[in-house]
Amino acid sequence: MYALIVVPIGRSFAPILGFAVACAVGACAPRPSFPLGTDCELATQCAAPLVCRLGRCRDECRSNRDCRAGLYCVRADGLGACLLETETCALSSECPMTLVCLNGTCANACEDDVDCPAGARCIVDLEHGGARGCRDLREMGCSYNSQCGDGLICAADGRCREECRGPRDCRDGTVCDMATFTCVWPSADGSVDSGLDSSGLDAGPTDAAMLDAAMLDAAMLDAAMADAGVTTGPAPAPVMAGGDRHTCALFAGSLRCWGANTTGQLGDGTILDHAVPAPVLTLAAASTTLVTTGVSHTCAVDATGLYCWGNNASGQVGDGTGVSTRPSPTLIAGAATTSIASGRDHTCAVRGGIVECWGDNTLGQLGDGTITPHRAPTPTLALLAAPREVAARGRETCALLTDGRVQCWGENVDGQLGNGTSSAGATSS
Repeated sequence: MYALIVVPIGRSFAPILGFAVACAVGACAPRPSFPLGTDCELATQCAAPLVCRLGRCRDECRSNRDCRAGLYCVRADGLGACLLETETCALSSECPMTLVCLNGTCANACEDDVDCPAGARCIVDLEHGGARGCRDLREMGCSYNSQCGDGLICAADGRCREECRGPRDCRDGTVCDMATFTCVWPSADGSVDSGLDSSGLDAGPTDAAMLDAAMLDAAMLDAAMADAGVTTGPAPAPVMAGGDRHTCALFAGSLRCWGANTTGQLGDGTILDHAVPAPVLTLAAASTTLVTTGVSHTCAVDATGLYCWGNNASGQVGDGTGVSTRPSPTLIAGAATTSIASGRDHTCAVRGGIVECWGDNTLGQLGDGTITPHRAPTPTLALLAAPREVAARGRETCALLTDGRVQCWGENVDGQLGNGTSSAGATSS
């Protein structure tokens, strides 16, 4: 059966008639229907409603809220398209066309916030050559709504979150928490997880299920031991330290920092100040045992090793590089660190029966017999006995030895080395 095609008078219909006849005999090819992520050249090659942007079939978007959970909306020739889950990167050359690599994710290049899609801000990736790129504000801390983009509010957990009044206001993968009117990640059992723990702070979307499970296991273990008449003993000593204008503490299931963050000393991957405690990235919080803070850098020890972050202008992060700012925890050494301490711009640790120090060494506070700064852990000169614990403050350092003596080095202008003199650079036992 053939349909009668009615066309306007006065035009030529040879091409249309030819196409109709060709398709009638099965000569025309069906339109391609490429799935999400397939290489493409034309939008008509992609399965509806996908569009061809940045060389691949993608979801179209106007802002991050139009994309699936965890994905960014980037601009392509002025139009918006969602990144793909596979588009992670280490270098900008690994990103599609005009995008740059920002903290491991491809993003729009920018000079100011106005260059970014709605819901994103222009930030500087200080760890990877200072590239400027657009970052989703949902990953950033806040104190006021004005710090968040359109459609976002500063929620009770100190994070920019999408505002909602019902399920349809949230993107795929998130749900509307009617207690806070923000879009949140659901827990493993499908229930609403606002990201708030018992302290009212963000436990993080990826850790929530594991944290809940760990707390449940701990509760079951405590109950079982109580039934058996076994006590768990005194609570462990608190893990907490304060720098010049920031503080870090282990509580609510994670290591959290708050205060000034101009050099990344809070360890949340940004350089934004936080008026509420922000979870530190990367660390295995449940096994964090030590934390220390300098003026504007921080170090901590967990089961996997020793990590430092923040100001690295004098090498106090200890990563061996010349990168001046480290906003995310950087692994400095493996396990076996038993004591750490930070002075103004230096850090020392007891590892494997020796003391290692790094950072500023203007007054000999690293204890290696020089006044040369070191950007990586450097052993001190031989001590009078094996070290048990290390302490640091300002530009001086002391070690408590296993035989009960104390040995100090560094600045001594006020007699802080305790050896009866006031000359900088001496040691005392």
